[in-house]
Amino acid sequence: MAPHLLLILCVIGLSFSAEPKEWIDGGTAVVTASKTTYGDSVRLEIEAILPVSAVVVWKVDSVVIEANARELGAGTSRRTADGRTLFTLDTKISDRMVYFVVVVDDFAATYEIDVSGKDRKTFYNDPMTCQASFSNSIEQNTVEAFFRCNPELKPEDFWYMFTGMVGSRENIFAEFISLDSEANPYVNVSYEHIKIARSTISITKETRDLFGNFLFLFSSLTVPMDGLIEQVTYRITHDISENKIPGEFRFMENPPLSDLLEGEPLSIICEAIGRNPPTIQIQKNNRPFPKSEVTSSVQSVSTSWSTTIASFSHALEQIKGKYSCVATDIDGNLRSSKLIEVKLRPRFRPDLSAVIENEATKKHVLVVVEGAKGVSVVCSGNSWPTEGVEVSTDRASLSEWNERLEVNFKWMTPNGDDNLFQYTPIVSCTAVDKHGETTVEKAL
Repeated sequence: MAPHLLLILCVIGLSFSAEPKEWIDGGTAVVTASKTTYGDSVRLEIEAILPVSAVVVWKVDSVVIEANARELGAGTSRRTADGRTLFTLDTKISDRMVYFVVVVDDFAATYEIDVSGKDRKTFYNDPMTCQASFSNSIEQNTVEAFFRCNPELKPEDFWYMFTGMVGSRENIFAEFISLDSEANPYVNVSYEHIKIARSTISITKETRDLFGNFLFLFSSLTVPMDGLIEQVTYRITHDISENKIPGEFRFMENPPLSDLLEGEPLSIICEAIGRNPPTIQIQKNNRPFPKSEVTSSVQSVSTSWSTTIASFSHALEQIKGKYSCVATDIDGNLRSSKLIEVKLRPRFRPDLSAVIENEATKKHVLVVVEGAKGVSVVCSGNSWPTEGVEVSTDRASLSEWNERLEVNFKWMTPNGDDNLFQYTPIVSCTAVDKHGETTVEKAL
């Protein structure tokens, strides 16, 4: 989620308060992590010590999977006699990012796994655990966020903190605002890179007036790890609103879903922040959809967050539609968020498309698109002639539903037009398959 609001913040310096007395503990520690490759498949195993109340999920690229959802490739968990739990995930070598996430109330730990690295098993004989805390200064305008860990943080190591805020200027959506994205005269966060990580931020009256009585501080600590787990990020949220209205909550605004191909996994995520926010229901076309359609369902409710995630192993024709996040507030009123529309349609691969040749008299543009079997693409552009374009195509199967289409456009430009065509072509392309069409226009 990218920041959208202009924050009127001013940090007036470090507050050298004493170490806080209350620490929030997620109670999670990873003991072993292993990866084994079988052809095109990968099995990941994480053995962890964690509270019984913990919510545990895998995140594979953009899809969130319940720890026991077999249909999406996750194995079952097994709790051993010594209080450890073994979690298994069967995934593919093509998956780029895999995370193991444990949530205990408002405290979350996210472990980033080196899924593309070599097969191995890592034993964490002294497993890391961390705690978080917040404190306010006497003036009540400076908030400090703390993290302490065991083993103890070392100032010379490459761990770092991140600070953000979640606020709402209206009674509709809450937005995440990164305080570290770029320097400006309104935002300046101070950090202390010592044994106890500390960030300090002071909030002016203008800021509180801007957000009214709905303002939360987000703080995280990222610590590098050895072996199969590359790093772990701990995060915590703190309510810094002046007047805390019981039961008040806001839905987080969901970004639009990327173009989806038939057969691909999909997660629909509904999230709300507030003071003991209610459980969220996901509706399709204004009606609850059958749970039998959902492969994995995750629900988590804490002091500050309420999250409901519905995941599908395969995006088929029947899941297309408009989805909404629905909850009942403390007064019994039904509240609904912005609709999330699920579409199936072809998508372009700008990372694979390119201008191969852009000489004075020779042009060669490669356009790559993915879609349902039989997908086609038509292009035109600022230097495209009306005739004489040589077109060659190459198709490769991606799955039982989809294929990748590579189209090479080549043409010769007339002599004497050297200056006219010495620039990067701006290309407008439309891809069409049985589900619909997608049009893009950009300089390749």
